[in-house]
Amino acid sequence: MKKVAFLKNYQLIFALLLILFIPAVLLLHNYYFVKTVKSNMDTEFINKGALAVNIVKNNFVHQWPNYSSIQSRIDEIVKETPEIKSLDVLVPEKENFKIVASINKKNVGKILDQTLNTIAWKEEFITFTTNSSSDSSDQSLQAGDYQSDYRYQMVVKVLKDTNGRKLGLISMKISLAEVDNLTQSLINRSFWTLIGIIVIVLLMIASNFRLFHYVMLFQKLKEVDQMKDEFISIASHELRAPLTAIRGYVSMLEEDETLQSNERLLKYVVPIKLSADRLHDLVEDMLDTSRIEQGRIKIDSKETDVIPVINEIISQFTIPAKEKGLEISLEEPSEEVKSARVMVDVDKVKQIVINLISNGIKYTPQGYVKVVIEIKEKNLAIKVKDSGMGMNAKAREGLFQKFYRVQNDETKKIVGTGLGLWITKQLIKAMKGDIYVDSIEGEGSVFTITFPLIK
Repeated sequence: MKKVAFLKNYQLIFALLLILFIPAVLLLHNYYFVKTVKSNMDTEFINKGALAVNIVKNNFVHQWPNYSSIQSRIDEIVKETPEIKSLDVLVPEKENFKIVASINKKNVGKILDQTLNTIAWKEEFITFTTNSSSDSSDQSLQAGDYQSDYRYQMVVKVLKDTNGRKLGLISMKISLAEVDNLTQSLINRSFWTLIGIIVIVLLMIASNFRLFHYVMLFQKLKEVDQMKDEFISIASHELRAPLTAIRGYVSMLEEDETLQSNERLLKYVVPIKLSADRLHDLVEDMLDTSRIEQGRIKIDSKETDVIPVINEIISQFTIPAKEKGLEISLEEPSEEVKSARVMVDVDKVKQIVINLISNGIKYTPQGYVKVVIEIKEKNLAIKVKDSGMGMNAKAREGLFQKFYRVQNDETKKIVGTGLGLWITKQLIKAMKGDIYVDSIEGEGSVFTITFPLIK
């Protein structure tokens, strides 16, 4: 029961982990995907900004120092490229810089003393991402910029003439709204996709909850089945000892001369012997079933001529067959059969054939039980034929299942556990053989066992 409880908890934990794991993996994947896309697009905009500055620079150099022409060109550039939110041209003014042309004309003439321009003048080119306002004349961050959702790519480049002499600075801000909008769109899609996947996983778990229940039920049944097998094995072994003693005392009573002359006592001994024999067969069947299911059946295969084995078994059944008025025989084998050999466990073959002949006698009211040995392709076939009750197709389908017995008015008085043919089939399979049956209801049955021939 502890194991079943553990399995139950394990299944629930697994379901919860499944709910968390799949979305978490997708979330991480989407996070790194969006991050990579954003980084790539930022890089692309940096390159775009540098390219735009170079194009603008070439235009301004040709018009220098005609600031009015440069101003007109700035107005044209802004109309052609709306992503450029600010564009200023600055010239050195003592230790500071003065705006001589700008998108925002009111900034023209303004003196800037930001350290950023001084650094750009020395480094000749700087670029970075900022949240500062779109007005490039104010390059420092303001109080509201720290929480601003708008980002810009700031580019500051030195403007030189054809001789390499520094003329001034070009300060430009390019809006990153396109990148941010695309990134936000990807994040929103990822979020709703994640929600959808969680819902699907929950629906799958809900729909498969019954499956978890079946798994736990199967485990519980497996444990019960194992306990049953262990109990049958122990009980069969415990029954064997007293049963052997009972059969021994019955045999002694049968041989007692005093009992032979006492008909009243003798009539009690016979049913005791029959009941003890029946109980013995039941215990042996239970033991064999337990050994087979637990994989403890031992097969000691040897090269064997089956004809003497069959003859020995038939001799054992001669008297029981005659008592029932049946003819039992082994059909004369061919020379090919006489020289044939198979690799089998002799004791197991005896057990198999005894079971089949016993069933033949048991289910044959009149007629015969015959054994035929043939060569069939590359196999030795042992056929047990009878002229008994036979069976229909439905009965044949379940014939080799555990505890299966053909149920009709003719068979209900015949005792048996329904284990014999199942045990027989398992033993045959363990020796790499096969068994099948042909039967016609009311005409009899033919059980055929095949074993591979030794080359």
